[in-house]
Amino acid sequence: MAVLSKISAISQSRDARLFGATSTAAFLYWIYCVNKASSQKKRLSAEDLKFVVNEKGASSDKKKAQVNGEFFKSLRGILNILVPGVWTPEAGFLTLVAATLITRSMCDIWMIHNGTLIEGSIISKDMNGFLKASC
Repeated sequence: MAVLSKISAISQSRDARLFGATSTAAFLYWIYCVNKASSQKKRLSAEDLKFVVNEKGASSDKKKAQVNGEFFKSLRGILNILVPGVWTPEAGFLTLVAATLITRSMCDIWMIHNGTLIEGSIISKDMNGFLKASC
């Protein structure tokens, strides 16, 4: 009850009316900004959609990459620049990278095969097969 009497006393003063008008104006401005931002987001998404559709249509007109004699000729030209000779450090590094990638692929295949054997023995509840596959 004491709070209501204080509010009624404050509401009659000039400062309270000024505060109420300012807070109402700030609230209306906030609502305006929120609506403006949401309409811009909607507009941007529609523009982005148009851009993606146009981009997709334009990409179909482009020449597609092909692996043919021209590609291998270009690749050989680039390799002649990057690797000047057979017994150079660049050639050794290129060989090392190729060997590492091949080894990694073989290890992946072995790991997938081994995991499949272990899973199969678990599903079939074969203890001997599980021990044999996991060692």
